[in-house]
Amino acid sequence: MLVRELAVVPVGGVPRNTCWPAPSRTTWAEDHVALTAIMGIGREKECSLAGRSGSRFLIEEWG
Repeated sequence: MLVRELAVVPVGGVPRNTCWPAPSRTTWAEDHVALTAIMGIGREKECSLAGRSGSRFLIEEWG
């Protein structure tokens, strides 16, 4: 299943495996990135990509 297909499934949440290999050093680890949540597409739910705590909030809050 593609990430885009997964994003429209109404499940979301925190993945079981949160560390994924990275090809180069990141700002917080030498060999991985962290995936802390999967957000759905839409505006209705607070944590969806366009919701109140979605992408715009995260960009403004964390850069």
